[in-house]
Amino acid sequence: MMYNLNMINILVFIIALSFIVLIHELGHLISAKIFGVFCFEFSIGFGPKIFSFKYKDTYYSLRLIPLGGYVSMAGEVDEDNNEFKDREIPYENTLAGISKIKKIIILLAGVFMNFLLSYIIFSLILLHNGKHALPQQPIITKVVENYPADIAGIKSGDLIKKITFNDGTVLNNIKNYDDILIFAGVKEGETIFNILRNNEELTFKITPIKENERNIYGFSFKEKEVIPITITNTWVYGFDYMFRFLKNMFTTVVNLFKGIGLSDVSGPIGIVQASSSVIKNGFKSYMFFVALISLNIGLMNLLPIPAVDGGRVLLTLIEIIINKKLNKKFEYYAIGISMLLLIILTIIVTFNDIIKLFIK
Repeated sequence: MMYNLNMINILVFIIALSFIVLIHELGHLISAKIFGVFCFEFSIGFGPKIFSFKYKDTYYSLRLIPLGGYVSMAGEVDEDNNEFKDREIPYENTLAGISKIKKIIILLAGVFMNFLLSYIIFSLILLHNGKHALPQQPIITKVVENYPADIAGIKSGDLIKKITFNDGTVLNNIKNYDDILIFAGVKEGETIFNILRNNEELTFKITPIKENERNIYGFSFKEKEVIPITITNTWVYGFDYMFRFLKNMFTTVVNLFKGIGLSDVSGPIGIVQASSSVIKNGFKSYMFFVALISLNIGLMNLLPIPAVDGGRVLLTLIEIIINKKLNKKFEYYAIGISMLLLIILTIIVTFNDIIKLFIK
């Protein structure tokens, strides 16, 4: 049955994304101004301007297409292509004219702001909850009779060391149950478990069954240790909470570069669809949604792809190593080609989202 993407879901997604982009671009803007780099424009969205005003030589704009934003700085690769190209800016006030270290700080400032936003939200959510469940060790304490794990031969006391899912996703060096949960609940088909039992490593093949649209293997771990959260310790556990999500996201990205799990990745349509449950569950759920998207955008911008911040940092590091500026045309084409590849990936993921809508 096809899922209806109503306007409220779309609006929720746009508001969340616009706020996250605002925070990300503020990082670039503030750091650029601290280091004296001239900023032509700070824009939320792309396309035609809806609204714009000027403050201290910088235009602040809201544009028609709200899926993104940018800070237009003097000395960028595409500086000759912007509408402010006739402005004469001293070289030392351009991105190219400052030190490479300062440039890297400016490029990474947006990612830092994304992570900071997620960290603050996660910490405040934990504080509101008043408690936090520490992750369990991946030691099985209970096996349900006649369920897949029991049939395969899994026993209480087994320590899970490695899991290989049917699509090729591999979880190594598993430290706790949370390393498993995000993948085990959704990956289909036969799963290979590497188990440590009495100092002997054993291998079991288990095919989960479906219950309430979740994969069930039929084993569980000991109950989580729950600790009280206060205004003083929430900032410590907020970081731990954020790092766990970041680790799982990183694993997913690594798998994508290996060609694994593309069908599991959601694009804009999938995220809009997910926002429906966010609306139903209230403000705290919405802020959790914002934190996850912000964390994801921060991680995506760290990738060594020239079209995003991490790739531009890589190009800058190459300049430091070879002690020579890269050819502008090479840099421009590297960014353009990688942007094209990202667009193609977005189209593929969006197509998958559309297919999921019709077969759901």
